Amino acid sequence: MNQSRTGARRRDVLVAGAAALGASAWAQEARRFPNRPIVFVVAFPPGSGSDTLARLLAAEVARLLGGPVVVENRPGASNVLAARSVARSQPGDGHLLLLGNNALWMVQPVIDPNVGYAFSDYEHLMMIGETPYVLVARPDRGWTKLADLVAQAKRQPGKITFGSTGTGGTLHLVVERLMETAGIKLSHVPYRGPAQAQTDLLGGHIDLMFDSVPSGMAAVSAGKLTALGVSTRERLGPIPNVPTVAEQGYPGFSMYGWWSLETPAGTPPDILETLRRAFATALGTPEVKAFFQKNALLSVPSTKEYLLGRIATEGPVYSDLIKRLDIKPAAS
Repeated sequence: MNQSRTGARRRDVLVAGAAALGASAWAQEARRFPNRPIVFVVAFPPGSGSDTLARLLAAEVARLLGGPVVVENRPGASNVLAARSVARSQPGDGHLLLLGNNALWMVQPVIDPNVGYAFSDYEHLMMIGETPYVLVARPDRGWTKLADLVAQAKRQPGKITFGSTGTGGTLHLVVERLMETAGIKLSHVPYRGPAQAQTDLLGGHIDLMFDSVPSGMAAVSAGKLTALGVSTRERLGPIPNVPTVAEQGYPGFSMYGWWSLETPAGTPPDILETLRRAFATALGTPEVKAFFQKNALLSVPSTKEYLLGRIATEGPVYSDLIKRLDIKPAAS
């Protein structure tokens, strides 16, 4: 019996020692990298939700790696300007990162084959998280559920207006997919950003839009908008009383926005792994978890394999939709 206990204690010591050695190896690797500030490029303006998330992650990663991580905002051209700037910095050495998103990898290259960057220009490290959308409408339209909207849209095709953050953006395509699924026709009014679209919705200039959950539900709670459904596969914990689009007669319907982490192609594998582990660890910190909960963001596996799998699954859905709609580049 005593020998058994002694053997168990030895195994415990060995396991603990191996874990300590692993942590020590990462710490040593981190001390070699970075050797100058890391620049984290974000394709959204300061103060946006994506910017806030990037800055939270940057602070945690800087603490983990022992070197500064500087967020650099490069908004414009539907996120394309930021993607191009990072793609041109090959080969990579880990000191330049991009907060990618689903539009960059599955939408913009389909709309414009000459977009100015290629998927192969980057090392794709991991998915960071996803954001659901809530369909909100003006209360004076009298719709209390999705069926009400669909019924009126079928009586008055093209008369109901919806706002988005621009042609080809996720908030545009999610409505286009809803129209195809429900067999209705709505009229698109593009805006420069979600705040402008919601302002016009609240002002009675458009009828509805898909919005982020915190923004849309804040207006719903204030009695200024009505929630008709969420774009997720299942109901959301923060708003359990809002049904999904899928459960309202359109099974299989789901669309999300999501973020990913990229760096220029050619970055050494050991640095890629150091970055991935640092960001995965940062996503598990209380500060970042609190931000996810507050903004109804959803956690996902922090692996390259999961990211590539999502692109392989969702890419054809976006591509087929864009081609059917014949969406062209904004400048054309």
